[in-house]
Amino acid sequence: MSIKVTDNSKLVLKGLEELKKKAVNTQSLMLQIAEDMKTKTDMRFRHSKDPNGVMWEPLKESTVSRRRKGSSKPLVDTGELRGSISSKATKDAAIVGTNKEYAAFQNFGAKKGEFGSKLVDENVREHQRRRRGRTETIRQHRRTRRVESPWGNVPGRTFIGFSKNQVKHYAALINKHLKGDK
Repeated sequence: MSIKVTDNSKLVLKGLEELKKKAVNTQSLMLQIAEDMKTKTDMRFRHSKDPNGVMWEPLKESTVSRRRKGSSKPLVDTGELRGSISSKATKDAAIVGTNKEYAAFQNFGAKKGEFGSKLVDENVREHQRRRRGRTETIRQHRRTRRVESPWGNVPGRTFIGFSKNQVKHYAALINKHLKGDK
């Protein structure tokens, strides 16, 4: 699954239409834009900020306590999502995306149970439980329970998208390319 973010900036779209009309070779331009978009996306992971420079919502303490080494940095516990970001350029498009299925709800957010639920079969270790004023030992056993996906509300932490400065920059690159100042 890949995320498709389309920016409807009239300035950029107008420039792209001009490039098509003039049949200019745009492969190198699209490669330049795709690489810049990938770099900007990587910087968002590094600084925990969305395209407009707004800090991502911090992790809840319950999430931090379950993470490797107690990391409190959003979206970078294992580095898989960040490492999966790739860029691609064709003569008509500059593309940045990921193949991680969970990327969309990390980028846009999701409500608890929004994607339904499933039954999970799991092992339960032997443990102690207080019941009616006394302690009982519960033997190891298996249980099946229903788990919602996601199991809690996930705030959107936008890592793929365009800032206003990016749109202006790409429009300027397109205009420069149209004028032949490659």
